[in-house]
Amino acid sequence: IKEYFDDYFADYCAFWCADTFSLSAAKGIYQVAAVKVRNGVITEEFQELVRPWDGVADRKDAAKKAGVELSVVESAEDVDLVLQKFFTFVGDDVLVSTGALGNQAKLISRAARYTGMREIKNEFYDLLDLAADTSSEFDLANNTREYLLAHFSVAEGKSALEKAQINKQLYDALRNYGD
Repeated sequence: IKEYFDDYFADYCAFWCADTFSLSAAKGIYQVAAVKVRNGVITEEFQELVRPWDGVADRKDAAKKAGVELSVVESAEDVDLVLQKFFTFVGDDVLVSTGALGNQAKLISRAARYTGMREIKNEFYDLLDLAADTSSEFDLANNTREYLLAHFSVAEGKSALEKAQINKQLYDALRNYGD
């Protein structure tokens, strides 16, 4: 994962990987989404279910979280096909998310390795880092997605697409903070 260091950009992709429950430290993704932002406006959306690779318990958890029948998750494409579509959609854009250098990075990196990718060429920008740089109010214990959502009165999304859209809202709110 390569970090993007500039603080302002108008064109990027906000993304989210939704993960399944796992007793191990290595969780799998069951849904990945991104919104393409051009000049500060969402212009395109991408969302796909992923058939979890770790067993039936993960697939049942994914179906419950996604609000779909188990058969829908079981018939979803494997992660290698979905990630090909995802990286085609995002192109060379900077990937923006809360936890982009934390949990989201772990999820997408593991999925990429699972598909045989040796390198993710996109740079990643973590909204939690932006928050900490924006104000000491968002540092330490208050440097979480949950705190930012509450602070900016943004309701958490349910699907990966809604969470990706919210990442764009959080980026806008942080960029305009104190104006």
